[in-house]
Amino acid sequence: MPSATSSDRAWGAGREVVEIRVGDRAVLALGPVAGLVRVGLVMPVLGRIVDISVQPSAACRVLDEAGRATATAASTVERAARAALARAAEQGGTWVPHDDHCLMRGFGGVAFPLLAATYQAGAAPLDEVPRWAAPVLSAPTVGQGAVVAFGAAATRPVRRALVEAIRPLDRGQVDLAALALALMGRDVLQPDRLARVLAADRVAHPSSDLPDPATLDVARRVLRGWGDVRTERVLTDVAARADGVRLLLDTVRYARELGDHGPSGTLPSRLTELHDAHRSLVRSDGGPPAPRPRRAAAPAPARTPTRDRATPAPPHRMLAPPAALGAVRAHTVFTPTPAELAVDGRSEGSMTVVLPRTAGDLTRWGRQLSNCLGDFGPAVAAHRSTIIGVQRANRLVYAVELTPTGVIRQFCGAANRAPRDQDRRTVVRLLARAGLLDTRAAGNRPWLAGAA
Repeated sequence: MPSATSSDRAWGAGREVVEIRVGDRAVLALGPVAGLVRVGLVMPVLGRIVDISVQPSAACRVLDEAGRATATAASTVERAARAALARAAEQGGTWVPHDDHCLMRGFGGVAFPLLAATYQAGAAPLDEVPRWAAPVLSAPTVGQGAVVAFGAAATRPVRRALVEAIRPLDRGQVDLAALALALMGRDVLQPDRLARVLAADRVAHPSSDLPDPATLDVARRVLRGWGDVRTERVLTDVAARADGVRLLLDTVRYARELGDHGPSGTLPSRLTELHDAHRSLVRSDGGPPAPRPRRAAAPAPARTPTRDRATPAPPHRMLAPPAALGAVRAHTVFTPTPAELAVDGRSEGSMTVVLPRTAGDLTRWGRQLSNCLGDFGPAVAAHRSTIIGVQRANRLVYAVELTPTGVIRQFCGAANRAPRDQDRRTVVRLLARAGLLDTRAAGNRPWLAGAA
């Protein structure tokens, strides 16, 4: 029968452990230390105990498997585990799980005193504690946990805010995203800003989105370059969005990939805009081009058309796309022609033209330029329109829409503003030399004016 027995087995420097035995075999070992109890997996073949304190779900799973392997009733295994937890908690001078607490709460609460406080308030148990959070949650008090996390920045407001950061949400979830965000920003945020990030309005974040220790360290290095005001605003945005952590870590990854080739000028101070500014510079995987024959435009005539009073000014407002063609997903891949691919990334002067590779690229471009580019995915996917982005110093500044016959339908910048005349001439000259414009089409004459 399973039993909870004391043992002379040493786990560390002569520390006595409490074993949880199923049948005649020790399965788990509980190691009392000052203020907490470590949970270990007994490895008899290796003659050692493996610390699994951060995985209370694994401890429960091991007990279940041992019970099935020995045909021992689950209730018997649970009674033995509860008796062992109570004995180890008493020896460690830590929280003792109530009888109505599930075993996962018990294993997590005895190992992490700050979690025990949330479980005492009825919080749902964590099946796994992130390793970066373990040193903080294993502190005996919130104040000591704040010092572990933030060192000299652990002021009284920060300690109070840490209480809010680990307080269960409305549905009882313990969400550690706010703690992760504060740890990312601790090198750049002053204590008052740290406190605001910890206590920010927040929603539940998928545990799978939380970073591992290496990713959190990379994020910390990237955030140092964002400045304190921007970092606080972005992190509070992250806390309030269910997808915020994922977007932030994607942005950090793009920033690392881009290095010195990242966005130029002043960075945005909001999560979505900051993400888009980096993501737009990382090329989407567009896949191989699909055959879409289109006769190349004729070369430009010797005499460049000029604008006169009879020639109307070209339209510049980003109008609605051609007739609705059905929805596309963000990852829908566009299939540019070889001629379009050839011009992708080509530069003239300070301007560089780029192609969107997916519908998601267009959505991001639309947010960056504050227009309806995001609605053009179906038209581009159906080859009713070609959209070309124009960057200056690694920042999207214009978008051009071409018809299938090589005529510019519209050319506009942020908030549908008309392009500067010099920029217009540079871009249309580049597109004309690449053969993407029909230089003889009447619709292109206003755009070609002065672009010799």
